[in-house]
Amino acid sequence: AAQPDPGIEARLDGMIQRIAAAAARDPDGYLNTYTQLKEPDHRWGLNGGDDNWQHDVYNAGAMVEAAVHHYRATGKTRLLEVATRLADHMTELMGPPPKQNVVPGHSLGEEALVKLYLLFREHPELKARMPVAVEEERYLRLAEYWIENRGCHEGRKSFGTYGQDHLPVLEQSTIEGHAVRATLLCAGLVAAANVNGRADYLEAAQRLWDNMVHRRMYVIGGLGAVAGHEGFGPDYVLPNNGYLETCAAIGAGFFHANMNLALADARYADELERVLYNAILPGVSTEGDRYFYENPLEAGPERRRWAWHGCPCCPPMFLKIMGALPGMIYAQGPDALFVNLFIGSRARVTLAGAEVTLRQTTDYPWDGTIRLTIEPDRPVRFALNLRLPHWCGDPGL
Repeated sequence: AAQPDPGIEARLDGMIQRIAAAAARDPDGYLNTYTQLKEPDHRWGLNGGDDNWQHDVYNAGAMVEAAVHHYRATGKTRLLEVATRLADHMTELMGPPPKQNVVPGHSLGEEALVKLYLLFREHPELKARMPVAVEEERYLRLAEYWIENRGCHEGRKSFGTYGQDHLPVLEQSTIEGHAVRATLLCAGLVAAANVNGRADYLEAAQRLWDNMVHRRMYVIGGLGAVAGHEGFGPDYVLPNNGYLETCAAIGAGFFHANMNLALADARYADELERVLYNAILPGVSTEGDRYFYENPLEAGPERRRWAWHGCPCCPPMFLKIMGALPGMIYAQGPDALFVNLFIGSRARVTLAGAEVTLRQTTDYPWDGTIRLTIEPDRPVRFALNLRLPHWCGDPGL
């Protein structure tokens, strides 16, 4: 979207055409190649299946999220049509009785459905172009069900603490289990709170964030000390050779960013900055073609970034947060603009009826000088909120 490339767009169009053709073969629009080829009777982890490992809901969420961003970037609806049909199928199948008790074995779908809900709220004209009758409230309700129904195991297996399924999320006070799943669940929890206004959602998110940041996070912002389950250990158990998966740092980045949007508090942007520079960027080489899956603070010289991996989740997750990063630099409130991150950039927003262009020029983090140029198209009054990093003892303006 920022730098249109006809070659990449054509290649993407071809991929979407194949995805659409595959989804069209199923009357419900269901698409998960592993399950369809290896476990066709276990869709969504039902009938003795296990979504803890099948990732049916996770993959569906990734499809929905990709479709939303693809439409916003290109204005094309083909992938959105496929994803909306799949999301509609999930809302028909999953939920309170008499529907099926299905929650994601691996979170991501929660925030994806919130994004789909918001897209149709912002662009209701899109509904007529979809292959199903869109009722966007159903997407938000299913995301809430996935959040609230953890800990309820009637008619399904429990994913335990590994999958944040040991208690209802709104009753959890410590962040547990697989670090990527946990942070993406928390990001979805806050995304839903930002839409439904539920105080109990934000209170739960705040408890989990406090436990994560103050007791289970490394100084670099990395998460997940225990290799065995790629996840959290007890409070303050943070050995130098801990696991620290790149994807977990990225999940934390989304959690911090969403908390910042919800509460407009600089401490969340401080933690977003910490994890970006110290736990996410180290996961990729400067050439951008080699990756670390694990990022222990202490390791021998034999450790090298890999060109490919048997579980190549980190490269697409890295691309996901880099794609989202421009939207994290600034935030907007009623007659207010927030500068969250210090990154050379330009933004154009509408404030108090005026079109305002903001340019940020800086060599940060190598140089602490930040130059902001503000150009409204007419005289206007608004608040400009600049983050003062907690580590900066003597800021100057």
